[in-house]
Amino acid sequence: MAVAFALAGGAARASVFTIGDDIIRVYSSSPPAQASACSSLKVSEILATPTSELDWVSLDCSFTLPAGAGPIRKPIVIESSFGSNVVLDCGHGALTPSYDFGPYRRIAVMVRSTRNSDLSWSVPSNVTIKNCEVGGRIRVRGIDAADAFAQSRALGNGFTAYAQNAAPTDVLLDTLHFVGHAGDDRGHVYFSPGVTFSTIRNSTFEGNRSTPEIYLDQESGHNLIKNNHFLGNPTGEREVIAVDGSAYNVIAGNYFSGLNHGGIYIYRNCGQDGVIRVQQPAFNQINNNIFFYNKYDGPDPAIWIGERDANVPGYCGEDDGYNFGSSASDADHAHDNVVAENRIFKFPLVAVTTPRFRMGGVRANYAWESYYNEAPTTSQEPRPSGCYVRTKTGARVYLRSGEAVGVLDDSHSGRRYGCADGTLIQSMVLPTSSVPFSCAISGTDAGCSTTPTCPGQTVKVAVAATCNLENPSYPPDYASVPWNVFSVFKPSDPDGSAAGVCGVNTDRGDTLEVSSGTKDFSPVMGWGQAATAYCHEHDVNGGDCAILGELLCL
Repeated sequence: MAVAFALAGGAARASVFTIGDDIIRVYSSSPPAQASACSSLKVSEILATPTSELDWVSLDCSFTLPAGAGPIRKPIVIESSFGSNVVLDCGHGALTPSYDFGPYRRIAVMVRSTRNSDLSWSVPSNVTIKNCEVGGRIRVRGIDAADAFAQSRALGNGFTAYAQNAAPTDVLLDTLHFVGHAGDDRGHVYFSPGVTFSTIRNSTFEGNRSTPEIYLDQESGHNLIKNNHFLGNPTGEREVIAVDGSAYNVIAGNYFSGLNHGGIYIYRNCGQDGVIRVQQPAFNQINNNIFFYNKYDGPDPAIWIGERDANVPGYCGEDDGYNFGSSASDADHAHDNVVAENRIFKFPLVAVTTPRFRMGGVRANYAWESYYNEAPTTSQEPRPSGCYVRTKTGARVYLRSGEAVGVLDDSHSGRRYGCADGTLIQSMVLPTSSVPFSCAISGTDAGCSTTPTCPGQTVKVAVAATCNLENPSYPPDYASVPWNVFSVFKPSDPDGSAAGVCGVNTDRGDTLEVSSGTKDFSPVMGWGQAATAYCHEHDVNGGDCAILGELLCL
């Protein structure tokens, strides 16, 4: 919705930016709550040697493995709301289950929701597992398979919200070392349908794996995978990270090797087990990762958006009969995903003959964005990750770490958003200021230019100008021109010579020009401090032009 901004003299302009639909969580500066420490009796239970696969520990308290103790041989289960705020700190000791956990093979930790007597779900939140050597797998689980089958059909497009409300949220896996297990070579972390706002960071994945190291299942979203090392040996034919019908995730600052069967694949399974996939795998960000290749130069890419559109599963028909989700369309619908600052390291460094970034297959059109990717590169040095900002007006900006962007609110104010190693930082509400500019020229084809600059630490958020491309007289009223629009008051006369042009060139190298009518300049606004506005005309009666405008700063 356009919002008017009052200016001197009573004129007004349309607003430039409003923040987009992306969910940005702002956390309190105070530390989150933590469950009380486990009793001595519970500690003894945790450290006892298991006797069967039925011998597991329900953890509803915070536990730190004593120095020199362990390894923990029992599966740890953190479940229901009673598991909220639990911290499991291994102190760099080991979690190595001796037995399977029921039907789940080699589970070291299970974080799961449980059913209440009224069939509602009791959900754990704010769970931390850190500083562990994990000789097994971690599974974060919400709804079960039977419920997913039934509710995906009954709830239609409301199934995503149902799955997310029923699944664990705010689960942190931090500084873990996954070493594999002789009894199971499957991937190490599984987020089930609906898991949200959870993080896997600062961890190392090693050992054999026949399935993806990390699997983000349908209807999950807003998860973060950051600053991990994926060094495992692929024994099967699966990618390292699977994003299956999951949205709004960020995968940033990771190091990948063992890429013989692909790196990060974004897709949506269709029909598997009869469950309808509702959410589309959209608005994910894959930023600032390193993909290391030694000998492999085959067809499987580092990043593949819409992988199942090229490799159509054989079970797509199992969810037929409904007019929504994967039942209505077998296509992946992987749209609005961002791929930025990723590096492909080929050793020895030669031209990468197979594209490492691949988009789509044969069944759908894809909108994706690519910024600053390097293939091949000579650098493997870690660097801070950037941030992506998307606004409702359609402006899309990728900030490298240390950069900032200005976003207007619905008044003479707005906010600045800065990027610090993948974290988008929001300022307090700030006032705007304006910098007028003008230039005029007569009798020369060279034209004229002017470079208004925002003062101090402010950044530009909008520009508006009107141009006369036939004579050097300033147009009568530029204040009526909407923000981020250049309007040609009078175009160059069509007398056989080249037309006149007015335009803007930002300090990030973006240039947009207009010769008649109006043009929206939103894509080049919102960051940096300077914008060079210019006009020129090549006419048989001499080059004459004038430009009059205003730069808005925040």
